[in-house]
Amino acid sequence: MAKVANPNRVYEDYDPPFDMVPEEGCDTILIYLPGYKKEQLRVQLTTSRVLKISGERQIGDNRWRRFHKEFQVPTNCDTKEITAKFEGGILYIRQPKIITPAGAPEQSQQQAPLSEPQKGLYEKMEKKDNAEDAISKEERGKSPKKDEEVKDQCIYTPRPKQTVGRRGLFSELKKPENLKRLVVSVLLVLGIGFYTTYMFKSITRDDKEL
Repeated sequence: MAKVANPNRVYEDYDPPFDMVPEEGCDTILIYLPGYKKEQLRVQLTTSRVLKISGERQIGDNRWRRFHKEFQVPTNCDTKEITAKFEGGILYIRQPKIITPAGAPEQSQQQAPLSEPQKGLYEKMEKKDNAEDAISKEERGKSPKKDEEVKDQCIYTPRPKQTVGRRGLFSELKKPENLKRLVVSVLLVLGIGFYTTYMFKSITRDDKEL
């Protein structure tokens, strides 16, 4: 797409290809710009850690080709050590990484010194924890005696006899064996009752005759 910047020049926007090459100590951006010269390129670094790369070159009488690209610099890269080099139609932008000393993370993890109010609060908490530990130790020492007393106080209590409800009684009577026993018991009771009444009547008759 052609854009007219001024009456004498006609610009064509160009989006050059690029590659990102991450390495252990450095990240490198490679922008492929065939046909460009070093003096036709411009590399800028803003305060917001943004790399702005732009350039333009003449491709005809009043025709010009230009490009503009932006890259965010990673937070682990040192902006003071960023360098750019143009060679063989390729623009190399090196972004060295920040090297942290081996002892730096350990020092950052160390606790900051406590202020006077914090020291007082810490001492109170420590005393409270020590008192709770002493009480728990005393309870642990007394616990075996308590267990012995509880064992001595244990009394055997017999289990209550199981009672059969009405439904259980009816279900037991429905069984054939139990039903037969019940009938025999009823007949035996009736027979004894009849025999007893007969003997009682006979004795009363004999007494009357006498």
